[in-house]
Amino acid sequence: MSFRYLSRAVLVIAMLVQLAAAQSGVGSLRVGVVSQDGKPLAGAVSVVGLGNAVSRMARASDGGDVSFAMLPFGRYTVHVTAAGFAPARQELEISSGIPQDVRVVLGLAPVTTTVAVSQSPYPVISTVRRNPGREQVEMTSPQPARGTIDLVRTEPGWLLEANGVLHPRGSEYDTQFVVDGFPLTDNRSPAFVPAFAPAEFESISVLTGGYPAEYGRKLGGIVEGFTGSASHPGFNGQAALSAGSFATGTAEASVGYSARRWSTRMSATSSETDRYLDPPTTGSLNNSGKVRGLTLLVEGDASTRDRVRAYLRGTAAEFGVPNEEFQHERGQRQQRKGGEYMGQLSYQRVLSRASVFTARTMVRDVSAMLDSNARSTPIIANLDRGFLESYIGVDLSVRRGRHNAKVGGDAVYSGVREQFACRISDSAYFDPAVPATFAVALRESSREFAAYVQDQIRLGNAVISAGIRFDSYSFLVEENAVSPRLGVAWMWPRAGVVVRASYDRVFQTPAIENLLLASSAGAKTLTPDSQGVPVPPSSGNFFEAGFTKELWGKAKLDASFFRRTFTNFADDDVFLNTGISFPISFARARIYGFESKLELPRVGPVTASLSYSNLVGEGSLPVTGGLFLEEDADELFESDHPFRISQDQRSTMAGFARYSLGHRAWAAVRGSFGSGLPVELEGEIPAGQDARIGSAVDWESGRLRPNWQIDLLGGGDVWVRGRRSASLQVHVENVTNRLNVINFAGLLSGTAIGQPRSIRVRLLGRF
Repeated sequence: MSFRYLSRAVLVIAMLVQLAAAQSGVGSLRVGVVSQDGKPLAGAVSVVGLGNAVSRMARASDGGDVSFAMLPFGRYTVHVTAAGFAPARQELEISSGIPQDVRVVLGLAPVTTTVAVSQSPYPVISTVRRNPGREQVEMTSPQPARGTIDLVRTEPGWLLEANGVLHPRGSEYDTQFVVDGFPLTDNRSPAFVPAFAPAEFESISVLTGGYPAEYGRKLGGIVEGFTGSASHPGFNGQAALSAGSFATGTAEASVGYSARRWSTRMSATSSETDRYLDPPTTGSLNNSGKVRGLTLLVEGDASTRDRVRAYLRGTAAEFGVPNEEFQHERGQRQQRKGGEYMGQLSYQRVLSRASVFTARTMVRDVSAMLDSNARSTPIIANLDRGFLESYIGVDLSVRRGRHNAKVGGDAVYSGVREQFACRISDSAYFDPAVPATFAVALRESSREFAAYVQDQIRLGNAVISAGIRFDSYSFLVEENAVSPRLGVAWMWPRAGVVVRASYDRVFQTPAIENLLLASSAGAKTLTPDSQGVPVPPSSGNFFEAGFTKELWGKAKLDASFFRRTFTNFADDDVFLNTGISFPISFARARIYGFESKLELPRVGPVTASLSYSNLVGEGSLPVTGGLFLEEDADELFESDHPFRISQDQRSTMAGFARYSLGHRAWAAVRGSFGSGLPVELEGEIPAGQDARIGSAVDWESGRLRPNWQIDLLGGGDVWVRGRRSASLQVHVENVTNRLNVINFAGLLSGTAIGQPRSIRVRLLGRF
């Protein structure tokens, strides 16, 4: 094999690490530092991610060894320095939960040496795993409860609707967050539960297809976050203050300590704003919000083979439900509260150099409340719901020859409660048959079990990923499902091209939020058309094919074609403009489209990215579930007509360009474009609707007019002393102050207005 052939293969692999591996989660690395005569050395070792935001440093012991745990799958550079020796650098890839050993030899030469590792010229796998880099994380909006969501939406295939609800490839309610290997399948938008902030994660990965069998329950798209460890030995931390438009302010702080075998980190955040949700008017009436959060992480090596990790997180949010103008004039004040308290414990045992066992357990308590005052109109609604979830999961990873296999399973038990009461205060808005008052209190238990086996097989320049998953779901309905998964990828190193294809059979559980009421017999009494039928799980077939191409040795082009078909397609019904939503399902749906992303990691001082998505989605009535009190809702239950799904947006674009001004400052421009979502209503503006909002509707095409936004950003270090530094960032979002209508009023959703021009300043200190 020629050097040119090998170097090109290594370069392609380095660029394509975002495509992921056959297993989710993280791996670990053990570095041994020795001199040329084989004697161990005590030195400084740093690990820096290529394509993700990981950057860690530790000191090797007198025995020359040091370990790094919880490294998200990806490619890394290991830097080693020791007094009296030349520094060395080595590149490697983490693609398995099995610990990887690396030996770095330091020489006495007075120049920097580079140790190249011969990586097999194999593509990684058919999964598309994208890792936002440090530049993207640094440019994330400091808007409260929106940071991680704002970061994910820049990836192709992800559409953002009202109130920060992510929609991957047209799916509603089917986004799954995986935090350090723990699945969270409830809705993570700010209107449901306090969202994760980017500062809570060391690295983030985004997946939209080619799922290994260990993923289940919610498979529209997956956001994996890794909380990480201390960045360097001893005490370390950071603190940030930000302020901006709409009386927005945020304070964040984290402090940690890392010793040789154990580390701990604690963080706290507090934020307030007068524009928390996306309001239904151009004003921001009754829209203030507060978010508080506290986390604690402790992890370490109990022995050379055993690792333990504990993570605690508590968050709470309190915010107003934005009013229409007529509601505000009549004195409506609706307040919502939400909280999440979570504890995670994981244990990993290295059984051999080629096998590792992992066990995880988690307990979560999630709650949400709505209180309406007596002047609320057209309905006075009150809600108190929540669930207590217990989770346990185990898996065994084994590497043998060409095979990288994993077998495991998990179980989830949830106690769910819902209390809902409403009283109509203006009957003109409702079907005459709707009773003036309604109240219900419900409790049920949910049980879910899953088991899976998967394998990644490397055959020359090809990789095959095969797996099968079994799910058992028991909550109002009982269903079992078997889901095969298959993916293949092949690399042509000389052309710098990887082609891939995958098939996923999926089984997705209904949204847990207000599911009892949406499925209850009590709902039958509300209107003559109400069903009270349990919302069923969704099943589907996902197909994908794509390629990745190296361009000029400096850029990467990724493209994917996908098609998804569903039975019992999941969606939601927003209850008036209270912010409460009820799960529903449509009889069938099909979604297909194209996605692409062009990345320029770094050319001189410039870093840039541009993504484009095209999506076509069609669903079929009737509807199951929901809580529809409006007139004309009967057609949802009686018709079998097809319709465009609410995320059917034919063109979506997002991109940025960033220019480094020396080593300490940068400036960037960021933009987004959407060609317009479908509108449910036909040729009329609801009574009392702002004419400026109505003008955003193209009644002839039945869509919202295109929306776009341009942001200007900049920042840099204002003070640096060794590891201590202070930096300043300025964000000017929607610089043209364009009126962007995200959603327009209909039976399934309300009107929502995008953010106007906003200015935010952030001061960050590190030590």
